[in-house]
Amino acid sequence: MFADFTSKSFSGAQKMRNKDQKAVVQQIIQNYPQLTQVMEELQSKTFTLCKMSNRCQFVIVEQTMMFWNYYDGQWLPTLRLLHQYPDLLPYVENDKGSCKFLLQGAQLMAPGVHAIAEQCVLNGIYPFRFSPDVEAMGYLKLVQTPKDIMKGGRSGCAGEIMMIIGDGLWETGDQVK
Repeated sequence: MFADFTSKSFSGAQKMRNKDQKAVVQQIIQNYPQLTQVMEELQSKTFTLCKMSNRCQFVIVEQTMMFWNYYDGQWLPTLRLLHQYPDLLPYVENDKGSCKFLLQGAQLMAPGVHAIAEQCVLNGIYPFRFSPDVEAMGYLKLVQTPKDIMKGGRSGCAGEIMMIIGDGLWETGDQVK
């Protein structure tokens, strides 16, 4: 999704109105209570909403990408923010052998998933990693239910990669000019 991302990929950017900014902050605090203090500090700063042609939106605070969403869904932290606060979201843990293939653009296959958090749901977007002691490698959208992914004789694609370390978004960094 972000393989060809550059800082010029945004189709539009606008400063958020106060009420829209407060609504986004409330949604983020509701979804991530661990970020309450951080969001209260950021609330006094100006938020910019940047949109892309593929229906992704980014919240930018003082030229730093903080959160993104897809199709007006839940606001998700960028990978760099998730690395600072690793306990924000439930994870999908997969086989270390798949690392090379996922970084090359493959989708996550069900046999490679070792563990999936109970609160994960079909069509939800979750971070994935290769073991509990490794940081998130990217985000994926589940295309099977967690029960189907973990049952015996499982097969097929478990998740579509949305964002991964090494794609255009990661290489661009969080700073927007």
